[in-house]
Amino acid sequence: MRTDEVFRGSEGLYPETLSLVNVIRQNHALEHATIALLLTRLEGKVRLAGRAGLRGFYIYGDIPTETLEEAAREGLRRLQDGERDLAVSPMCGTNIAVAGLCAGVAAMIAGRGVGGLTKFSRVVSASVIAVLVAQPLGGAGPEIHYYYARPR
Repeated sequence: MRTDEVFRGSEGLYPETLSLVNVIRQNHALEHATIALLLTRLEGKVRLAGRAGLRGFYIYGDIPTETLEEAAREGLRRLQDGERDLAVSPMCGTNIAVAGLCAGVAAMIAGRGVGGLTKFSRVVSASVIAVLVAQPLGGAGPEIHYYYARPR
């Protein structure tokens, strides 16, 4: 796909009255569905990344335009048919953000009022535990993630 090509995933998908957040949610869901279908078709033999916004979504990777468009159209159809699991991705940046936030908060709490090596070991331990706990939260258990990524 050339860098100047954009698939406008939300065109015709939402009424004009939807909020900006819902538009991004729809595009985010379609981005996830498209990547999931591409990874299945290409048997995971390609590196992909995506980003959703108000005007659609971007897929970064070495993918022929036709293949990308087919996957996006199929993803849209399947989401509209109710396959909500396509909207959730365990590889989403949301998961990384949730893990980072949990680790940061845990480190701040664990590091209060202590000094030296004890503080360091408490901060590291709390951060690791927080990242482990965040895995099901970021993947949404999968409901949390679905709430933010689902089409509306």
